[in-house]
Amino acid sequence: MNDSAGQSTPSDPRDPALKAAQQLVEHVATDGRVIEIVTRAKVRDRALRHRSVYIVVESPAGSILVHKRADWKDVHPGAWDIAFGGICDPGESWETAGARELMEEAGATASLVDCGPFTYEAPGVAVLGWLFRAVTTGPFAFNDGEVTATQWVPRDELGAFVAANPIPEDSAVMVLPQILDWEDATDLG
Repeated sequence: MNDSAGQSTPSDPRDPALKAAQQLVEHVATDGRVIEIVTRAKVRDRALRHRSVYIVVESPAGSILVHKRADWKDVHPGAWDIAFGGICDPGESWETAGARELMEEAGATASLVDCGPFTYEAPGVAVLGWLFRAVTTGPFAFNDGEVTATQWVPRDELGAFVAANPIPEDSAVMVLPQILDWEDATDLG
């Protein structure tokens, strides 16, 4: 439904925020055991622990592809992020979720290097995360509307980029330190 100004309203099934709110998500225990399947909206409203993947896209030369999140995103709207990714679907493996999220958000396929699990908890959020690294120069396509801008940032300038821009706290706290400790992308061959 459109309002008088022609804007989509929350009851519009084409509205990406409404579609995201209706996504089914696993509410999980600290050990990853599924407690229940709920909507993403319930996960956000009740700060339920859930599984999410993070994919850092790096060029062979060592630059990180950062992206600006759409203003309609339910967390950190309009912020810059250093990792693509999102919530795992029920029953989905970590690697399958990583490949799906990379395709959905960046329109890219690449081999995923497993960088391992982490947990992140802060007021209003509890995540069991898994980090992947994808070394590629694309091609990329940002067709789903979740990404509104991108830029390559040399790894040695990434700390300054994060300090100068709004970045999701989970990425800044959990992902950035790992990126800064990585070996050169050319060593992954």
